[in-house]
Amino acid sequence: MAPEDEKVVDPKDNTFPGLLFGIQAIIGTVWWLFNNFFYLKNKTSDPNLRSIMGFDTLPVGWFWERMSEDGGTDGWVAASLFCGWMGYLIISVVELVAWIVYEFGSLGFAEYYFSTVGYWGSMFILPWAWIMACIHIGVYGTEAFPSAWAVFLLVVNAGMWIMMVLLHVFYIDDFMAYVAAQEPTVCECSQPPVPALPDKPTPEIVVARQAAMDERKELCKLECPAKDD
Repeated sequence: MAPEDEKVVDPKDNTFPGLLFGIQAIIGTVWWLFNNFFYLKNKTSDPNLRSIMGFDTLPVGWFWERMSEDGGTDGWVAASLFCGWMGYLIISVVELVAWIVYEFGSLGFAEYYFSTVGYWGSMFILPWAWIMACIHIGVYGTEAFPSAWAVFLLVVNAGMWIMMVLLHVFYIDDFMAYVAAQEPTVCECSQPPVPALPDKPTPEIVVARQAAMDERKELCKLECPAKDD
C-alpha cells in the first residue's frame, strides 16, 4: 500500500499511547511490589533472608542493612534492590497514579509526569538497578548466594529498562499530541448556590445574603480560576 493511502490516525482519537503508558506503569508497579517480598536462593538449602541481628526478614527490610554492613559481601545486590525500589517507586508507581487520574479525565498530571520524570527517569535512574547487580556478579561470581538473585535482578531490570525507555521515546510525542487535541473541560463550581431572599427581607438578611454570595464567588474563583484571554 502506498504511503498516501495509509490511514492517518487523528491525534484526538489516538488513545493507544495512553494505554501503553498505563500498561507499562502497571508492570513496573507489580515488579516494584514483587521485589519487596521475593528473593531467589542459589540452592534450596540456603537459609532464609536474615537481618544482621539474625531475624527472618523480607527483601524490603534486608537491603537497608546490607548496603551499610561493614565487611559484608551483599552490598551490591542490596544497592541493586535499593535502586530498583526507589526508581520504580518514583517512576512506575507515580505514573500509575497519573494514568488512573488521566483515565478519569484529568490529563495534566499524566502529560507532565510521563514527559519529564517518567521520560528522563526511565533513561537515567532505572539502569542503576541492573548495573549494581552486574557489578556484584563481576566481583563475586555466580556460585554463592545471593548471586543467582543478582542474575535474576540483572536480567529482569535490564529488560524492564529497555522496554520502558523505548516506550517513552517512541510514544511520548503521540501521547502529548493526544492531550493537546482534547477539548478543555469546562470547570463548574461545586459550591452550593446561595438561597434567594425571602419575601420582605430585613436589612440584616440582605446583608447576610450578599456576604454569602461574595464568599461563594471567591471560593469559585479558587476552584475555577479564570484563564487569561
